[in-house]
Amino acid sequence: MHLDTITSLMGMSVDMRQLGDLTKAREHGERCLQQYQRVYGADHPYVHIAGTNLSATLRLLGDADGARALNEKALGFYRSRFGPDHPSALVMATNLASDLAALGDTTTAHDMDTDTLDRSKRVLGDEHPSTLAVILNLSLDLTGLGRTEEAAEVHARALEGFRSQLGADHPATTAAIHKVRANCDTDTMQL
Repeated sequence: MHLDTITSLMGMSVDMRQLGDLTKAREHGERCLQQYQRVYGADHPYVHIAGTNLSATLRLLGDADGARALNEKALGFYRSRFGPDHPSALVMATNLASDLAALGDTTTAHDMDTDTLDRSKRVLGDEHPSTLAVILNLSLDLTGLGRTEEAAEVHARALEGFRSQLGADHPATTAAIHKVRANCDTDTMQL
């Protein structure tokens, strides 16, 4: 399979997830991951990018353990190879925190989101969509920890940022309004 075809599979997987067809998203994501592994071996950046993108679909399908395994592996690879502040490592940390929250470990999710938020602000800026995603997720962590007043303030900041940066009708803004945890995707172009 041509590399452009494999990359297209990743895009189709993300598109299918965003359209709500999680079965197709998983099929395309798993095929993409398998093909990247076939071409590059198990420890290549593209393999881990495909894994972290697949993890969001797995989490939405209720397989938070499977998502966590993919994100832990990807994050470990990216942090050791590119450093903890690489944009893809930040995405992987955000997704791993979501896995932890889905598994009921809200405290660890909160700690990871707090650390990722500090890094994301420094590397990407306060208003970058990935930073706003972490802010949204942190507000949900705070809610889960019973810190509702603080959660409301943090959520308002995320919502304001999404409206300002992406517009009121953007899917990420709509998800933030409904307090849906943000899933972050990354792509091979960030290498």
